[in-house]
Amino acid sequence: SPPDGEDALDSATSNGGNNVSGIMGVLLSRQLIVINPNEERPLATVPLVLPPCIHVSMHLVDLINMFQAAGGRGKGGLHLAIVCARPEIASDALERGESIPKEAGVVGIVTLEDVVEELLQEEIYDEVDRDLELSRWAVTKWKKFVKRKRSSRSNAVAAVTEATPLIS
Repeated sequence: SPPDGEDALDSATSNGGNNVSGIMGVLLSRQLIVINPNEERPLATVPLVLPPCIHVSMHLVDLINMFQAAGGRGKGGLHLAIVCARPEIASDALERGESIPKEAGVVGIVTLEDVVEELLQEEIYDEVDRDLELSRWAVTKWKKFVKRKRSSRSNAVAAVTEATPLIS
C-alpha cells in the first residue's frame, strides 16, 4: 500500500532528505522577458506561479493527466509539481500567499519530463542534455591531451637530463 503522509515524511527525512521549506511559487523565465532592466525592479515584485502540490504516492498516469489538464500546461501553466508528504498543507499555504512550511514535508520537485522518462524507461535527451554531454566530452578530451603533453614533456626532460652530464 502507498505510504501515508507520516511514513513518507519519515522515509524522506531519514534517507537524507532536506525537508525543504520556504517555497512560495515558481518564477517562469518568460515573465522576465517583459521586465525593463533599467527599472531595477526587485524580484519580489514579479508574480509567482503556484505549482500543484502532490502526494508522494501519486501514480504517474494520474500525474501526467494532471499535467495535461488546462490545455496541456497543467495548473498555472506548469509541467512541474512539488512532491510533499502532506500536500494539502503546502497547497493551503501557497493559496494564502505564504511559503510552504516544513510540516508539509516537501520531498522534491517532479516535471513532465521526469514522468515521461519513468513511463518509457528511457532518458529523454534535449538540447541542454546534448550541450552538457558535449561539454563533458570536450573536458575529457582536454584532460587526456594535457596528460599526454605533460607525460611527453617529462619524458623529454628525463632524456635531456640523462644525455647531459652534471657539472660538478
